[in-house]
Amino acid sequence: MTMVGEMWSHLGSTMGTLMLVYTVFKRFFPHRLQVSFEKYFNRIVRFAYPYVEITFDEFTGERMK
Repeated sequence: MTMVGEMWSHLGSTMGTLMLVYTVFKRFFPHRLQVSFEKYFNRIVRFAYPYVEITFDEFTGERMK
């Protein structure tokens, strides 16, 4: 079992890597490529988002047969 300190160091290393990749992506990739990448990335995030709410409209029965 990994120690808590090791877990935090891995998390910090991962966050630093993600911030570096994000900065390089924003600076050196064309805007059009950034927009399309963000569009598809947002689709993936919405697909995996665990707090999806599904609502059903309630009808009073006046127009239902």
